[in-house]
Amino acid sequence: MNNTDVNTTKLKGNIWKLYLYETLYSLMFYTPIIVLFYQKNGLSLAQIMIIQSFSSIVWILMEIPSGYFADLVGKKISLMLNGIFAFLTMLTLGLGSNFYYFLLAALFWALAGVFISESPVSWEGF
Repeated sequence: MNNTDVNTTKLKGNIWKLYLYETLYSLMFYTPIIVLFYQKNGLSLAQIMIIQSFSSIVWILMEIPSGYFADLVGKKISLMLNGIFAFLTMLTLGLGSNFYYFLLAALFWALAGVFISESPVSWEGF
């Protein structure tokens, strides 16, 4: 077995792992009730829209730099950062009780999103 065959086998083994990771990451069961959750914690609709807008702006601004980071450092590190930021998002949402905690959670969620969005597009394998 030559070096090319080994690399091809490794790549094929990683593709299904990436799909599984993306599927599990995409299971956002809290999405339909997030507004109700925010309101239950005393946020107004204006504050909720500020949080959502902030998250979208961060996501847009960080999309290209995160792709550059993934190309520079590696896709595996980017996926690991995605997991860390997604964990921090859930932790902050679970422990948070005011606007600023939820704004921080939105920041973490946007960063988690940008670190996974570039990996499948430019996938080269782990």
